[in-house]
Amino acid sequence: MFEKLKELFKKDSIENVSVFTLNIEGMNCNSCVNKISKELNSVRVISKYSVFLDKKLVVIEIKDENKIDEVINVINNLGYKVKLLN
Repeated sequence: MFEKLKELFKKDSIENVSVFTLNIEGMNCNSCVNKISKELNSVRVISKYSVFLDKKLVVIEIKDENKIDEVINVINNLGYKVKLLN
């Protein structure tokens, strides 16, 4: 399933980006989605992202794969537990 999500992302992607799938523990409602989205919009290395509330996932496309820890910390600082799935 995660591979299918990643492939959908890559179809519209620019070159030299990495796609990561994150499990977000504690993301239970649309308010959580809005809170996470607001923060992700401010992270410069993110090319695009999608939040899947029903699966508690965020799929992120970033320009510098070495910055994934920075992205994870942004979400962790909101009070969620983030697990990198790939």
